Amino acid sequence: MTETVETVTQTLISVLRDFTKDWDLDLGELSPETRLSADLCFTSVDMINLMATVDVRFDKRLPYERLIMRDGRYRSELTISEFADFVHANLSAPRPGPAPM
Repeated sequence: MTETVETVTQTLISVLRDFTKDWDLDLGELSPETRLSADLCFTSVDMINLMATVDVRFDKRLPYERLIMRDGRYRSELTISEFADFVHANLSAPRPGPAPM
């Protein structure tokens, strides 16, 4: 079955609920506009754990450097929607080869 961006978004929201259920945060409802850093207080370690969980959940290793880097710099913020759009776009894409050294 081919995933839609909506099902990917709902899967990410479910994963994020599991991630944050024991955190002492008043999150309210998570939505596509929820920001990982500003709203969920994600750290770089949290992002790495999220990426690993997403890889397992969708049974595919994704090229996250394309998501977290923009113009040679790390992005400081991502929304659930941006993350879901990236996952959806890369689920059917062939795995990229190794980066040149």
